[in-house]
Amino acid sequence: MKHDVKRKTDQQLKVMADAPRGPSCTRKAKHSSCCMITAKGDIHDKADKRTSHNGSLLQQPSKEDMHRRPGLFFWTKHFVCGVRAHQDVYLNDLPGNDFNTIFRSLPRFLGNLKNEIGSGFGPCFFFTGTPGSFYDRLFATESLHFVHSSYSLHFLSKVPEGIESNKRNIYMASTSPPCVVKAYYDQFQTDFSMFLKYRSQELVTGGRMVLTLLGRRSNDPTSKECCYIWELLAMALSDMVSEGFVEEEKLNSFNIPKYTPCPAELKTEVEKEGSFAIDRLEVSEVNWNANDDKLCPSDELKDGGYNVAKCMRAVAEPILASHFGKTIMDEVFRRYREIIADRMSKERTEYVGFVIYFTKYL
Repeated sequence: MKHDVKRKTDQQLKVMADAPRGPSCTRKAKHSSCCMITAKGDIHDKADKRTSHNGSLLQQPSKEDMHRRPGLFFWTKHFVCGVRAHQDVYLNDLPGNDFNTIFRSLPRFLGNLKNEIGSGFGPCFFFTGTPGSFYDRLFATESLHFVHSSYSLHFLSKVPEGIESNKRNIYMASTSPPCVVKAYYDQFQTDFSMFLKYRSQELVTGGRMVLTLLGRRSNDPTSKECCYIWELLAMALSDMVSEGFVEEEKLNSFNIPKYTPCPAELKTEVEKEGSFAIDRLEVSEVNWNANDDKLCPSDELKDGGYNVAKCMRAVAEPILASHFGKTIMDEVFRRYREIIADRMSKERTEYVGFVIYFTKYL
């Protein structure tokens, strides 16, 4: 079936909220780049084929990309280079995000892009900030032609309700009661179906969407490949409870709003919503330590543990600090780093990422 996109197109760059403060998350950025690099050429090709006189992108960079402005614009560059046209790029985030920090980076980005392209630099680029949750309606009907979300959709709109029995855990784990696992899955279904519904309303027929997010290959939502890194953080917090640094009730009442789906769960929600066809779904595995795909020599362990903990801190600290307080954060992540380094020395540790290509056909 051939899908034609309207000649006049709008591109949108969509940015995830809650960009963390603190040290830049360079190692996690390497993981994201490794997972996404194979998708770059295909995204470039789709953007080129689906736009003409005017153009528009929807890209949603990850929290790490938001924190590292150069990373944020890395993917934008490949979009705009692939579409020789007028382009409107819409940046979306929650209202509390510092859009000015992003906008201050634009002149350098466009200057570097012009130098790279040279005399062929012809398109006009217009960047706009749009505050709001991507789990709600954000844009006018059929106003978008390309949507890209990068490493954000595994975060839920809220912590699932009814998970008070998930004690001493901060996420789903092998010890979590079945009702907790079901509550997480139900919240994922609600959120992802809303995301698809609203993007369907905003995309033109034949418009394209590329989503990248953390996932899992296993059908078990509590499998090690998606939950282990959070279990290790829970261990650090649990040790601090045992030593009297953290109240047990504080730990028992804390949970991460996140869900890493398997391919079957994603496909089920897409089929239920009914507006999109999945053109391709790719799965990538990247070692926690981006330096090596083997068990790490001792000299690399400390560095690897430090970098993984630092990257997780960039993601998790705002949520942790709001619940436990800022004063214990250094100690939490010092312990977390030691636990991570120990586990990385003994076993293979990987992230699993998905790149999913969609076409809107209804």
